[in-house]
Parts: sequence; structure tokens; C-alpha cells
Amino acid sequence: MPFRALRKTLLFLGVILYISMKSHAENSTALWETQNLLRDPTQRKKAIQNDSRAQDTDQKVNQLANSPETSQKVYDLSADVFKEIHAQTGDDGEKMKKLLNEAAQNPEGFANSLSPEAKEKLRTIASEIESNQKQRP
Repeated sequence: MPFRALRKTLLFLGVILYISMKSHAENSTALWETQNLLRDPTQRKKAIQNDSRAQDTDQKVNQLANSPETSQKVYDLSADVFKEIHAQTGDDGEKMKKLLNEAAQNPEGFANSLSPEAKEKLRTIASEIESNQKQRP
């Protein structure tokens, strides 16, 4: 598997999740809202308008993915992983922050903690990113 693309994808995934988590209160409604925000490009665009860090992250995801379809897959995976993190931490915002900080330090360890479905999606996205980057002019 392309480690460099995987590592970049994981780092952006962590940043996306952190920004998403920061913008919502801790409850199951916020989980649902955050997942919808990540999955819906229109909602996402509206949400990042006034957040320069989110805009920067979105731009980097789009550059890394090199296609709107792959970018959307990164956001969809972020929504799936956010749900996993939510469940792992018992909806505790501090535990979520700690987990995401650890993920930034050890992306491979974080990837290994994901569900088999999320790991497979991550591998697929990393492969697509590598393929997309090879096609760049």
C-alpha cells in the first residue's frame, strides 16, 4: 500500500475530524449533524466559509485527492471514523481530542485501531490518491 499517500490521508482525516468535533457539542444529535456536514459538500462549504483552518484543510484535501470524487471519499471516511471515535470515547470531547492528537503522532497506529471496513476504505482511498497523483501533468 502506498505509505506516503496513506500517511497524508490519515493526517488530513485527523484534522478534518478535529475541526468537525470542535464545531459541535457533545451529544448524539451533534454526531449526526457532524456526519451530515462531512458527507454533504453544500453543508461543508457553508460551514468552512468562516474558518480559515477548515478552508486550508479542505484545500489540502482537494489538492491531495486530485479529484472531487476522491475528496468526497475522504470526507465520507471522516464521517465513518468520527462515528467510531465517538463510540470509542463514550462521547467524551476530551478523550476525542486526546485520541486525535495521538493519531497525529502515530497515524499508522490510528489506522490499525479502525474497523476493518474503515481500514479497507482507507486503503482504497490511499491507492486512488496515489493513482491520481501519477496522472497529474
